[in-house]
Amino acid sequence: EEEEAGDLGGPLPDSDEEKPPPPEASISEPSTGAPNPVVWLEVQVADKSRGRLHFELFKDLAPNAAESFRQLCIG
Repeated sequence: EEEEAGDLGGPLPDSDEEKPPPPEASISEPSTGAPNPVVWLEVQVADKSRGRLHFELFKDLAPNAAESFRQLCIG
């Protein structure tokens, strides 16, 4: 079965390049002792889910930006 021209269901264009493995996930402990919040955005291309992008928000370094971005993610 042939795919329609322009179908974006396959791998992303740069997905065949070798990339170093991502660093191990960790949650930083800011000076307040509370962990930084982690939020995510769901990504879709042509109505097909591509997964989630996870972000750790460094509220101890940039509290206003972290809170603004958190609000953006939760709607």
